[in-house]
Amino acid sequence: MLGLAGLLGACPAAPCQGCAGCCDEGTCLPGTAPGACGRDGVQCTACGAGRTCSQGACVPTPDAGTDAGRPRVCNCAAGCCAPDGGCVPGNLPQACGTSGRFCAVCDAGLTCPAGICVPVDPCGGCRDALGLCRPGNLNTACGRGGVLCQGCIGTDVCVAGACVGSSTCSADNCALGCCASANICVPASPAQCGTAGAPCVSCPDGGACVNGACQ
Repeated sequence: MLGLAGLLGACPAAPCQGCAGCCDEGTCLPGTAPGACGRDGVQCTACGAGRTCSQGACVPTPDAGTDAGRPRVCNCAAGCCAPDGGCVPGNLPQACGTSGRFCAVCDAGLTCPAGICVPVDPCGGCRDALGLCRPGNLNTACGRGGVLCQGCIGTDVCVAGACVGSSTCSADNCALGCCASANICVPASPAQCGTAGAPCVSCPDGGACVNGACQ
């Protein structure tokens, strides 16, 4: 003889039974969104202002500092951001980058003369706008390691492939290029783009520098 359960039929499974996320009106959602947060089939919760969803639980939104040991925002105006959020020049193979991006580590055999990982250049000095290797010890063509030759500003002089001094790069003495640093003027290129003495910027991957502007 059938019991009451047999007469009424088996109880239907709960709408969200077995749901790893959260339940919203009978629908199982991932439970990872701030507007629908939860886990183990509980009712979805909307995280309030200043909070986000992490692993199915509403938690305070991380600030612009470090999040799990790594900064979420890179605020460096030049060079690149190290893992701890500090700003570094961005010209080393183990910390390569520019325009305030997070530093990259160049693969073996690559170097980073201007914020971009490139093959090691056999040119011991610098290369001019035509790509020719120059000694790199002239005030008008200064550099080493095959980088683009730089013009030292004002009274600065080229010492061991680097401009040394305290002159200030500006539109007055760098009208046709951009300022790679406080005392270095360089011709415009995708890696260092700008004109009229403006601070150099790096064009996005694949971008070109036309008349001192990235395109």
